[in-house]
Amino acid sequence: MCLVGKHIWACFQDRKLRVWDTKSYEMVKEMETEHTSHLSGLCFVQSSNESGKGNIWCTSHDKVISVWSSETFECVAKLSGYHTKTITGATRMGDHVWSYGWDSVIHVWHTETLQHVAELKTYSSQAISELVTDYFPGAHSWRAYAVSYDHSCIVWRCRPHTHPPS
Repeated sequence: MCLVGKHIWACFQDRKLRVWDTKSYEMVKEMETEHTSHLSGLCFVQSSNESGKGNIWCTSHDKVISVWSSETFECVAKLSGYHTKTITGATRMGDHVWSYGWDSVIHVWHTETLQHVAELKTYSSQAISELVTDYFPGAHSWRAYAVSYDHSCIVWRCRPHTHPPS
């Protein structure tokens, strides 16, 4: 689930995305996806400091990421061919999105071009269950924390060519 401007986006096991208005609490949109298995997570990537505008990255058990426009509610891209097992989620880090899942590998994508830019081995023996990032302005660096079902936590300190969160 993610908050996008005045909307709440959520993904479901029935392979649908649903969007609610935060003021009226009414559902404003329900979207069928082309995923073949249930949806597992959402990540909002804001467009150049425009609140509520950008893309929602939707992960799924079918090893595909679909990218949706927060303005038109339409799918703008499908990213596949990198994860070999269920994708459990995605997290933004500056100009990149890190996707992760049951294959214990993190894939890094550029937020504007949607191109795959890196693959990170995690050294976990089981699936990555969650990944969060944090920006350290004084150090001009990011940290990414990945936890696995084997009870491990892996930390990366990164100085990518990224911009701090807006």
